[in-house]
Amino acid sequence: MEPTDWPLTATERGSPAVRLDARRGEAAWTGGNRVRPLVIGAVYFSELLAALRAQRAGDLCLFTE
Repeated sequence: MEPTDWPLTATERGSPAVRLDARRGEAAWTGGNRVRPLVIGAVYFSELLAALRAQRAGDLCLFTE
């Protein structure tokens, strides 16, 4: 299975009220995103601060704890 096979299309999800993909047709995901897990600590907060400072208009930075 290829990573492109993982996300379900709007039709496959069967949830017409969900608007995840309203801007992109059938694709509720985008390619080219960078994800790197970091353990909480000095490196995590340093990387988070650098990511937030690097934001430009229209950028989106998501993080979880």
